[in-house]
Amino acid sequence: MAAMTDPRLAKLEARWRASGRLDDEAAYLRECVRLGALIRARVELAAFLEHPAAIQVVGSQASRLGPGPPLLGTWAQTLCAWGGHATTRAAVAYARAQLKVLRRETEAALLHGTTPGLAWVLANVPVLIERLSTVERWLAYREVETTERIKRFADLLPERGARPGVRGRAPRWESDLYELMDITYELSRSFQTGAASRWYGELAGRDRDLVSESPQVTEPIRRELVPWALRYRDPVQERVRAREGKTEIAPEDLEA
Repeated sequence: MAAMTDPRLAKLEARWRASGRLDDEAAYLRECVRLGALIRARVELAAFLEHPAAIQVVGSQASRLGPGPPLLGTWAQTLCAWGGHATTRAAVAYARAQLKVLRRETEAALLHGTTPGLAWVLANVPVLIERLSTVERWLAYREVETTERIKRFADLLPERGARPGVRGRAPRWESDLYELMDITYELSRSFQTGAASRWYGELAGRDRDLVSESPQVTEPIRRELVPWALRYRDPVQERVRAREGKTEIAPEDLEA
C-alpha cells in the first residue's frame, strides 16, 4: 500500500499481526481507509463476504441481497457490483473448486469402467486447467500477450456445440464439466466484450439454493477474494508465481 510508510498505520498493523484480535484488525482497516491506503469499496466487498473485521468497519452488506433468505443466484449476481476484476476472480475461484470435485468424481467413476462420456470429460479437463491458469496469469500480470491468448479462447470453443449426450440426463460429473466449460467460456468472452463475466448465470438457475446451504460455492470465493480485497495477499498471484518456480505454496493450494 502507498500509505504503508505512515508510522501509525504500520504500528496498527504490527499490533494486529501480533495479537490476531478482531478489534485490532478493524482498527487497522479503519485507518487504511482513512489514509486512502484502501478504498472503502474493497472493505465493503470483504464485509459482503462476511469478513468480521470488515463488517466492524463498514457494517453488514446483507441488505444488498434484499428481503428474505439470501439465494445463491442473487448472492453471485450481487457480487458483480464490485466490478470485473472481482467477478473474474470469483469465477476462477469457483471454477477451480468445482474442477477439484470433477476430478475426484471422474477418478471414482473410472473405478467402475470408462464410458465414452467419461473419456470426453477426461480429455477436456486439461483444457480447463490451461484456460484457468491463463486467466490467472492475466489477473496477476495484465500482459498483452496473455490478454490476446484469452481472447482467442472465445473463438476456439467447439465444445459448446459438440457435447455428447443431452444436458440434464448426463451423469453428475459430466454436467459439472458442462458448467465449468460455460464459466470459462464466459471468462474468455469477457475479454472481448469488456463486460464482467456472467458466471453467475450458472448459479441463477438454482432458484431454491440458499447461500447458507452452499458453502461449496461461497467458501472458495471468500478464501480468494477477502485477502485480495483487503490487500493482505493475492492467492492468484501466489499460484502463478509458484507455477513459474519463483515461490512455493502448499500443493493443495496450487492444484486445480
